[in-house]
Amino acid sequence: DPDITNGKVMLNADYALSDDLTAYGFAGYNKSTGDTWDAFRNGRASTFDRAAHPEGYLPRLHAETQDQSLVLGLRGLLADWKWDASVDYGRNEIDLSSRDTLNRYLYRDTGNAQQNFDDGSLTSSLAVYQLDFSNELAVPLLSNPLSVAFGLEYQHQTYQESSGEANSYYGTGAEGFSGLKPGDSGSYRRDVVAQYIDLETNLTDKWRASVALRHDDYNDFGGATTGSFSSRYDFNPVVAVRGSVSTGYRAPSLAQQHYSATTSALNTSINAYQDQLTASVDSPIARLLGAEDLKAEKSRNISLGLVLQPTDDFSATLDVYQININDRVTLSSNLNVQTAAGQAYLAANGIATDLYQSVRYFTNAVDTQTRGVDLTGQHRYRFDNGGRLNSTVGYSYSKTRVTDIKDNPTALAQSGLNLDRIDRRDRYGVLTDSTPRSKLSFSTDYSKDNWGLHANLVRYGSFLAVSNTGAAYDQRFDAKWVLDLSTSYRYTDWLVTVGGDNVTDAYPDKRNSLNNPGHQNVNYISYSPFGMNGAFYYLKATYSW
Repeated sequence: DPDITNGKVMLNADYALSDDLTAYGFAGYNKSTGDTWDAFRNGRASTFDRAAHPEGYLPRLHAETQDQSLVLGLRGLLADWKWDASVDYGRNEIDLSSRDTLNRYLYRDTGNAQQNFDDGSLTSSLAVYQLDFSNELAVPLLSNPLSVAFGLEYQHQTYQESSGEANSYYGTGAEGFSGLKPGDSGSYRRDVVAQYIDLETNLTDKWRASVALRHDDYNDFGGATTGSFSSRYDFNPVVAVRGSVSTGYRAPSLAQQHYSATTSALNTSINAYQDQLTASVDSPIARLLGAEDLKAEKSRNISLGLVLQPTDDFSATLDVYQININDRVTLSSNLNVQTAAGQAYLAANGIATDLYQSVRYFTNAVDTQTRGVDLTGQHRYRFDNGGRLNSTVGYSYSKTRVTDIKDNPTALAQSGLNLDRIDRRDRYGVLTDSTPRSKLSFSTDYSKDNWGLHANLVRYGSFLAVSNTGAAYDQRFDAKWVLDLSTSYRYTDWLVTVGGDNVTDAYPDKRNSLNNPGHQNVNYISYSPFGMNGAFYYLKATYSW
């Protein structure tokens, strides 16, 4: 786990300029510093390790993150129309560095045993300018008012990747994380102009419906129109049905198009650490291995639900849904270029050999379909002594399957490397079954006077980890129960809470002997939905005035 220090400040305010005009704004600043550790390098791993660090070393990856946000706006009333104009700006910057490490190539060639490196930075920002109007209008042929909302939006997105110091990426770069290279760095931008309209009304006393349309114009992806229709019908105060259909459009982010970075990992076949490259889709090596310009994701969504409220104190909902995503943006598999054929292919196309063990990039190679069901029930009870008990039970089940995998593009198909952009692990595991399909939860809150008690019991269903080595290495991890408890007390302006997450100290199953022979690696898989740290206890105090 990373060692993280975090600090945050938030400000929220509004001010009535007149009866019909209000100014508002909120701002936030967050700074966090984190350290995490890579695999231990044995001092006997290589001649250079032995000379520079005879007892071995543990590379430390350091990141400093700053988040800034600011929203300023005016809202008011103009001839019965509510309007809202705002400017929203957000920025995130991550400065990366490697510490307590070694650049083997730098040490081999120059004798420089430098341990700390500036690896570069990643910066993204988003500015949104919005103007919204809303009103309720009397419309002929409609027995109830029509709620109308429409607006305009302009977005300016930026992404910048800055290279690290030269020593950080020299050769294969610093162990653990090679610095961002000048060829990886760049500054990118996107502008989006959007218009939308939303209409909603009660067609009858029992039937409510809404329809919405949105059109986005991207300066790099063209225009796209999406829409949704939703409706609810109340048969009586006890039973209602609801449903919706919608389409979606999501252009790949600037980072998905342009991010490039290198990490080092042990190549067990040659007992040496080599680079694993995440390449931008327009880089030469990615193009050689089949990368193509990314397309926007398009989705179709449908849901149908049942609402029950037999008493004032009990309600239940049941919803089923289906989500189809075409041209889903996902990382390709790690394409192994360390083979003799891979090295010869790279060399023939002017790419230096012996530097990369594998290469991956973002791709639209996959279509997926997700089907699921959500069931919830809520009950409220008030005791004679004034205590209140609110209980909720929830169950969800979803299954994702890959409906189509595009054929390898010509560049990869004709390379002679016999590689697939989407391998067995991704096709049958990461994209489908790497998280539990089912989740069951029981939550209870009891409050009386200044005291409060909370309990949350969750059962995470089993999940499957798929291996590229073969079906014999696949491992199913059992379902687990996790219990969270807390109690709170309010005294004047103070609220003090004592609690524990996972108080039963549940852990996921350990990786089996095939996937972790001799327990040489981490015992627990990172896919676990409740982590691998067992119980966590906390004390929290809040002061309000």
